[in-house]
Amino acid sequence: GVASRAGLTLLRMERTDGAFALAREALHRGLPLERMTADSDSLCLLLRGGSSDGLCENARRIAPLAAVSVVIEGPQQAEGAARLTKALSDAGLSPLGVHQPPGGGYVTALLPENERAAAVRAAYDAFVAN
Repeated sequence: GVASRAGLTLLRMERTDGAFALAREALHRGLPLERMTADSDSLCLLLRGGSSDGLCENARRIAPLAAVSVVIEGPQQAEGAARLTKALSDAGLSPLGVHQPPGGGYVTALLPENERAAAVRAAYDAFVAN
């Protein structure tokens, strides 16, 4: 199946001591945290809604965003991220990121909110209709 959620805000901060303070502050304030990821050079917080005002002036803020997810079962799991990226690209969309957890099961793309309907259609056509 295909699911989507709109009204998301992404906060991205370069990896500094301040990035961890940002994460602590978001959790302390009880912000509606959808997902938090960290890598070697940045920390990203994905929040539901635009309630991040005043949280951190050094973070790059991108909004409004939408997430489109596809549940994947069986042999399709191995190629899920590539297949979703290709479907979105073929539809003329440019996801900001695509995430598939190591255990598989689903894949999620993050896009500008105004591309949500087209992304849902492209994901449906690539995974469900075929």
